[in-house]
Amino acid sequence: MTVLSHARYTLGLFAATLLCLAGSASSSYADPPPNDECSTGWCGTPRQSGGGGCGCGGGSVLVNNTDDGKTYQHTDDFDADGVPDTIDNCPYTKNHDQLDSDGDGRGDACDNCPQVANYDQSDVNGNGLGDVCDPDADSDGIPNAKDNCPLVPNPGQEMHDTHSGKNLGDVCNPDMDGDGVPNAIDNCPLIYNPDQKTDGFAGQACDYDADKDGIDNAKDNCPGVYNPDQKRTLPVRGTDNRGDACNTDIDYDGLANNIDNCPMVANKDQKDADNDGVGDACDHKYCFVIQRQDKGACLDPTNTFQVYSPTLPFLDPQGKVVAEDDPVTGRPVRLRLFTNRQNIAVRYTWTVASRPDGSQAVVDNPQGAMAFSTLWEMHYQADRIATFTPDVPGRYVLKVSAEEVFADSVNPDWPRASVYEVTLGAKGDSLAGGCSASAVGAAGRATSVTAAFGMLLFAGLWAGLWARLRRRQRVCSERSAAQ
Repeated sequence: MTVLSHARYTLGLFAATLLCLAGSASSSYADPPPNDECSTGWCGTPRQSGGGGCGCGGGSVLVNNTDDGKTYQHTDDFDADGVPDTIDNCPYTKNHDQLDSDGDGRGDACDNCPQVANYDQSDVNGNGLGDVCDPDADSDGIPNAKDNCPLVPNPGQEMHDTHSGKNLGDVCNPDMDGDGVPNAIDNCPLIYNPDQKTDGFAGQACDYDADKDGIDNAKDNCPGVYNPDQKRTLPVRGTDNRGDACNTDIDYDGLANNIDNCPMVANKDQKDADNDGVGDACDHKYCFVIQRQDKGACLDPTNTFQVYSPTLPFLDPQGKVVAEDDPVTGRPVRLRLFTNRQNIAVRYTWTVASRPDGSQAVVDNPQGAMAFSTLWEMHYQADRIATFTPDVPGRYVLKVSAEEVFADSVNPDWPRASVYEVTLGAKGDSLAGGCSASAVGAAGRATSVTAAFGMLLFAGLWAGLWARLRRRQRVCSERSAAQ
């Protein structure tokens, strides 16, 4: 080794020793500032070149841009552009000029949208273009301007929310039906139902077979009413295809089914000539009904001779009691008589078939004849009106027997006689007495009393008592004769 070479070697060794000592001394004062490079996981110790490392036994030299271990120093420059990583706006892309056109902190050299600020550098489709400058950020084929979920692929653009005005597709809408109930707790997340009503199985609005009749709601003509037969009497009207089971006005005549006497046939006039509750438009047989509560008791003019008297108390078509035909003890009630023939000569007889215990009541004017009628009701002669005065509350059965005087007007060969039993329900206090000798002789005593007070103001009261005692005497006499 020459003297010059030896000197150079000695000088180099001295310089390396100073460098190591300087490094040891600096580390004893304070820790270096955080290395931004390490935040990416790309930090390490530069490779050393030369002698015995940093043990100060030789002259090692740091080699730039060769990190491969724990951080050695904080002034690394990964991209070797002369700008330390800690202040480099593109630490992994060489850009000595540090140009940042959009001012978002990312140099143009590494900014995925260099002309549009986007601090987050979001790129959902990974195509290298940031979302803010990618015309189709989610790569679903729909431009962002028309995409109802620009950051979530949805080429079908499905959107059930037509209420909130947000114009968000289902895949990115936290309330897909816009009913104010988040998808996670909405019992019908795709159907608007803010009330969240349930039918016990699911939300009513989205139960595909809400009435459990085996037919999907979309095809069911009554989706909320069980009707597996899907019956529909009339054709579809416009957009109305409701089945009979849920159509409140099946014949579309403006009257609800429950009050329409022909719910399947339009008849706004509601004419009902035979008073049976069925409108003429859909009634195929005439049989006049006097009182609808008397089931099956109608007058058919084409049938054999019939006689009829309505149950008492008499009820009007609305089911209300008619006061004059409401039996009360001590008050006479007229026994109405009907036949299925008009203006014919008829003989009749009324009898009491059964009565409450203790009753002595009989029919006044029980026999007679009549020949005139209004519609189907026969008219008694003025002085022969059949009446009945109940004397004990309870159930009475009266029987009327009637016979045509002449041959039947419809068919001379038909029978001319008819019998009908009518029920009478009386209310009030009991007024009847027993059948005794004193009761039979009471008429004689009443006669003397009537003569004594005949000129008094209360003569009418005694006359009523007289009639009652006479009836009782007659009943008791009839029973005595029968015995």
